[in-house]
Amino acid sequence: MSCLSVSAGAACAGLRAPAILVVDDDPIIRMDVADSLREAGFVVHEAGDGQEALETLAQTEVDLVFSDVQMPRLDGFGLARRLRAQRPRLPIVLASGLVREDGVPEDLAEIGPLLAKPFALDGLIQRIEAALSRP
Repeated sequence: MSCLSVSAGAACAGLRAPAILVVDDDPIIRMDVADSLREAGFVVHEAGDGQEALETLAQTEVDLVFSDVQMPRLDGFGLARRLRAQRPRLPIVLASGLVREDGVPEDLAEIGPLLAKPFALDGLIQRIEAALSRP
């Protein structure tokens, strides 16, 4: 691991690496993203849908939630709305292969544009680091 990224730099400086909750109902995508983020120096937790994410967040503190939009039980938009009500300062990055990049509902506009699937890992890490660095 190099000390160039925000996450790896924190680990190199002896600080706690940022914790990310990865939420996706596709276990292969979730595992690939989680493994890649771990390799980049992040602490990663996983959930299979929005409801499971809320259950995980009730027991685990994270610095950012990265979520797919299209999921059963509670989709990414529903999860983002719940998180905005419960933890308004928690950064959220949403991704989808079915919704256009500008398809974020108006009430969630501060999250920024959707990350279009498929995405490059570098693009995901840049989006995460940008969200983590916001005041």
